[in-house]
Amino acid sequence: DVMKDPAHYETAWQLSKKRFARAQRSLGRYYYDKKQIAKSVEAFKLALDINPMYEGIWFTLGVGLMQLERMDEAMVAFSRVLSINDEDGQAWANLAAVHLHQSRVR
Repeated sequence: DVMKDPAHYETAWQLSKKRFARAQRSLGRYYYDKKQIAKSVEAFKLALDINPMYEGIWFTLGVGLMQLERMDEAMVAFSRVLSINDEDGQAWANLAAVHLHQSRVR
């Protein structure tokens, strides 16, 4: 993580036979910081498929999905945050925002 080179994360992912969730979490953060939201979402999903107990990754995934206007998926992500920590005010606020957006769209 010191070098922040995505090639290293990809190598770690391949060497682990796609089982090292941290490589995908790091890639997701890297892409999110670079505003490559679609790539970050895919990396976060791969990481969470392996280890779903990362509250912060679920939250960031939800924010990314909101930015991509994939509101149904964002709703699931924020619900997962709240299943881990039901006192996360930001997750509650974002879940409410998603519901409001959905009611306006439909």
